[in-house]
Amino acid sequence: MSASAGSVAQMRTGTSATRLIVLRGNSASGKSATAAELRRRFGRGLALVGQDNLRRVVLRERDHPGAANIGLIDTVTRYALDAGYHVVLEGILYADHYGDMLQRLCRDHRGPTHCYYLDVPFEETLARHATKAEAAQYGECEMRGWYRPLDLLPAVDETVIGADSTLTQTVDRIMLDTGLATEDTVSLTGRPDQPTTAPPHRSAPDTEELVELTGGRMTPGIVRDGDTVRRPSTPASPFVASLLGLLEARGFDGAPRYLRREGTADVLTYMPGDVPARFRTWSNEQVAAAGALLRALHDATRGSALAGRHPVVCHHDPGPNNVTFRNGMPTAFIDFDTAAPGSALEDLGYMAWIL
Repeated sequence: MSASAGSVAQMRTGTSATRLIVLRGNSASGKSATAAELRRRFGRGLALVGQDNLRRVVLRERDHPGAANIGLIDTVTRYALDAGYHVVLEGILYADHYGDMLQRLCRDHRGPTHCYYLDVPFEETLARHATKAEAAQYGECEMRGWYRPLDLLPAVDETVIGADSTLTQTVDRIMLDTGLATEDTVSLTGRPDQPTTAPPHRSAPDTEELVELTGGRMTPGIVRDGDTVRRPSTPASPFVASLLGLLEARGFDGAPRYLRREGTADVLTYMPGDVPARFRTWSNEQVAAAGALLRALHDATRGSALAGRHPVVCHHDPGPNNVTFRNGMPTAFIDFDTAAPGSALEDLGYMAWIL
């Protein structure tokens, strides 16, 4: 396929847990500032894909139908989603140039997709542009040629956000819409669709239905709620969410799926089975199965963006206390809070010592 074809071969991308957020609008409408603030609030695990960076910096290409940057944007976005990252794609992204690619991308994404159009009048874009460092590089004539009023995508459900929405209000709204935050964690001051009062009451899970889980040893306070597990969020939560998304995308079923964050808790799927209450002597078959499970985990992360310059992502505590057993055999790892890039030998040596 040629570079100007505008997209990669059609295929599903991302996981049920990854979020794709598309921010479109004219120059100086606030797209880049909104994307940067979303990244700052969420932290690691959220990738920014900027049209200007790929088109103007990487390729130094003019914007025209069939341009090479269209396929590059598609490829980079899909790569990040397949690696388990949430993605914010932002740019002017004219509907007649990028519409086909964006429609396919939204259709192919397995997880929730949210598209926004920042609708700012031309006079307001001029006023905002005057405050930027690049104001001396181009002016009203160029911006008037670029400006397209309400350039919405066909066949894509886009939420229009007007110029009266402040940066804080816009980011609050997107964080809530996409599930990257909840009413309990996001700032609600002045949101367009909420009064400036305390957050509405959200009913907590019925504590009578919660079952404390004692498997694992790194994070206390973990409870089962039906088919899900609620774990207190930690500084490692964004990386763990990305890792679990990567494992799902690559077909590794020996780990829970990351579903969402609710307040101060991460919600994961429940992995059925038993976790040993204490160390014991294991059979050769159990040890071999544990080794195969560990190898499969490492192989699923090999060459990924999360592994970085390291060979794999390690669990870093793959002992029996962090493994669920079914019918006496190890089937899944839990408690990934110490996971980090490393060498497979780190995990293998630890498992051999513990077993």
